Amino acid sequence: MAVVSLKTNIAAQRTQRLLGQSTRELGLSFERLSSGLRINRASDDAAGLAIASSLQVDRRVFSQGIRNANDAISLLNIADGAVQQLGTIVTRLQELATSSANGTLSLAQRRSLDKEGEALVKEFNRITNTVRFNDRNLIDGLFEELKVQLGYGDAGSIAFGLGQELARNIGDGTYELVDVYSTTDNPASILSGDFDGDGIIDIVTGSGAGNEFVIHTGNGDGTFGAFKKLGFGLVNQYSEAVDFNGDGALDIVTADPASGDIIVALNDGNAGFTANNYKPPSGVGSILIGDVNNDGQLDVLTGSSAGNSYDVMLGTASGGLTFSHLVKVGDAGNYGGQ
Repeated sequence: MAVVSLKTNIAAQRTQRLLGQSTRELGLSFERLSSGLRINRASDDAAGLAIASSLQVDRRVFSQGIRNANDAISLLNIADGAVQQLGTIVTRLQELATSSANGTLSLAQRRSLDKEGEALVKEFNRITNTVRFNDRNLIDGLFEELKVQLGYGDAGSIAFGLGQELARNIGDGTYELVDVYSTTDNPASILSGDFDGDGIIDIVTGSGAGNEFVIHTGNGDGTFGAFKKLGFGLVNQYSEAVDFNGDGALDIVTADPASGDIIVALNDGNAGFTANNYKPPSGVGSILIGDVNNDGQLDVLTGSSAGNSYDVMLGTASGGLTFSHLVKVGDAGNYGGQ
């Protein structure tokens, strides 16, 4: 009967195990030497690998942020060079304006200065319309915001406007209907100004059919409130908004050719008016307001369509009118205006 004998070389197995362990350790060392990294896998250091991976992502993101910043610097350098040229043009235009205002220059010399000025304006507009970076116009006023991404999300970005102050709105020749407001019947005159002293433009209309003026107070956003009657009026054709008594508030002077009356409505500063009626001897065909006698008070000239004359109505310190004299002219008619 055959005998099977099993023998084990303990020393050889131990040597083989140690040799395998040394091989693995040498492999790790060579891997670290070749990569330059202490941690190459999770088994090296799980927490350290997570931190290292995050730092690697940050490094790549911020490296791209640096490239983005350099691109933005290049863009701003181009825009800055263009703006410097525009500043040079504006300085030269100011110089030309000062030179042309000198009374020693002849008309021909001023025309030469004007031609140079027109050429500079064209060059100014050419620069604003052609300065580009990556096919984006920089200073035409349409570049509303430049956002430079330097890191993560909104917190890692900066944004700024560029070139809005250099634009010129020229329109396209069309109009847009925004609002329609109900006002007095058949408005014959429309006046604008700050009648209530709030710093916002208001609208006053005078009726051509009924004896009344109404005011639409401005809201400050381009809209106006419902009209309010001012308590005076004529079937008027001629009206002006002027500070007639010099108190800083806009008053209203209106005239009615049909009745031959003039009304001076003095404003209390809050759109409250006190109206005084005057009737020039020659009637009213048109009115002209100005300081005709150089006394610092506004006066009224009224031209008559019925006779060859106009009346001089002198203003008083209290904002009233007194008839001064009548001036004969060659031909009568509705001459003058507001």
